[in-house]
Amino acid sequence: MTETAAMGAPRTGQIYFYFASLTLLTALVSPSDYLIDITTSYMLKNQLHASAVQVSTFRLLTAVPIYLAFIFGLMRDLWNPLGRRDRGFLMIFAPITAAVFVVLAFSKLSYVGLVAGMLLVMVCSRFVSAAYWGLIALVGQEKLMAGRLSALWNIISSLPAIAGAAASGWLADHLKPSETFILVAILTLGIGLLGLWKPPAVFNHAYDAPQARGTNLWGDVKRLVRHRAVWPAVLMIFMFQFSPGSYTPLQYYLSNTLHASDAVYAGRTRRCSTICPTPCTRPTRSTASIRRSSPPRSCRSFSSTAGCASGCRWRSSCGGG
Repeated sequence: MTETAAMGAPRTGQIYFYFASLTLLTALVSPSDYLIDITTSYMLKNQLHASAVQVSTFRLLTAVPIYLAFIFGLMRDLWNPLGRRDRGFLMIFAPITAAVFVVLAFSKLSYVGLVAGMLLVMVCSRFVSAAYWGLIALVGQEKLMAGRLSALWNIISSLPAIAGAAASGWLADHLKPSETFILVAILTLGIGLLGLWKPPAVFNHAYDAPQARGTNLWGDVKRLVRHRAVWPAVLMIFMFQFSPGSYTPLQYYLSNTLHASDAVYAGRTRRCSTICPTPCTRPTRSTASIRRSSPPRSCRSFSSTAGCASGCRWRSSCGGG
């Protein structure tokens, strides 16, 4: 009987608890997700009286690290901060992120300052996300529970999406920007505290597998490019997430045309990609133009499902499991 098969329920429970806590916190404080994205967009709109183009440009600029997220993954494979691997990333970049939020809280709110601060937050969050995803993948492979951890992520990550969307509108209506930043800073410090914890069920043998050891930068880049099975997944994600009408156009339409409160837009369940907002976005003037600006979700879902089927066939032809 292997060690994985012999692992009892208490140790498995420790793995579930660790990744459930880490998933919850990383999803809550991610600057690209609902809680922070919606509150900062309303800071721009209500406090700084930014136009739709300025809000859209803000989202575009601060999302640049997301477009280059693979670089942070490569750095995670090659860098061992503080000699603690993934825990080192959590211990370093979560406190830095919290410190940036504190600086934003006690600084005068300005467009340039908010862009610079949130761009730095986004960079730090990419390091945290790279460590999180790398660790959960390694543990899932080592413990033969990749499917269970995937299900755990789907369940836990949906909670901040729902709560963040609902809470962000309330925060925009009732809290000052400084109070919002302090609240998010406190939540971010929780990630750093998790970095101090080293549960044996999670970290024992986590880095023993060959795939846990990178070669060099050029070798890792070639391995990424040559892994053909990843490209259908990239295309599927782009098709499913492409919905430009549900970000800045809808926000300004609800607020300016329908005179809805901030909470109305924030409470609307939505899902869209950070690559969608562009500087050419204009305030939407009619529901018809909103419909034209965002393809129906059912069409995108069908395209993604078809892509999934072809991607699975492609993966099989590439020798994937």
